[in-house]
Amino acid sequence: MYSFRMRVAGHVAEINANYPGVYYYCSDFVTEATPDFRITVGLADIERERLLSEASGLDVSAYGDSLLEITVVHRLLSNQLAIRNVLAFHGAAIALHGKAFVFSGPSGVGKTTHILKWLIKHKDAKIINGDKPFITASGKPIVWGSPWSGKERLYSVSSHRLDGILFLNRSKENKLQRLKPDSAFIEMYKSVYLPDDVDARSIVVRDLKLLAVNLSFWRFAIDNHRDDCLRVAEDTLFGQ
Repeated sequence: MYSFRMRVAGHVAEINANYPGVYYYCSDFVTEATPDFRITVGLADIERERLLSEASGLDVSAYGDSLLEITVVHRLLSNQLAIRNVLAFHGAAIALHGKAFVFSGPSGVGKTTHILKWLIKHKDAKIINGDKPFITASGKPIVWGSPWSGKERLYSVSSHRLDGILFLNRSKENKLQRLKPDSAFIEMYKSVYLPDDVDARSIVVRDLKLLAVNLSFWRFAIDNHRDDCLRVAEDTLFGQ
């Protein structure tokens, strides 16, 4: 058993894993602080993750148990954080000009391509997380970096007050449409991790409702190949 502590989304978790891969994956978040809770991964958890991945259409035939365990830890960690008003979200988070935004949408829609454009153009742009940030819903919403950051491994050990979420869909034009709270809730529900536990899931739903009225939301019809891709977003988000 490989044990270590990591600080993520303002909480300290003790991780008890079967393989050292999880430690190296999370090494930038390791701490010696007293844990708020503990997570222990069993071999049955790894096998369950394999079955869940296959059921969702993912080909994990080449994945060893060590690689699957990294995903298991994220799932178990997300369960624990959910009851502490922290949401595991699918999206890419960046900070720029004193504001932070999450770009969400299905895999392959162009989230990473888009945030890389921001990072290239603006020297003060900072990556928070490229795939799976955490969001604190209670109080003033905060977006947190995490090691679970996609194949590009774009992340930082940082946090920022969250200003808004943009939901991307591919288009032949670039256009942002403001969303009302009801529509924002539906879109967030598609992108948030939902625990199996009924009580934890009810907390997630409640927190999504809080975010729906405390943040700004847009539907972003996006074509990353058009020259006006960044300008359209900048004009809306920063009033430039």
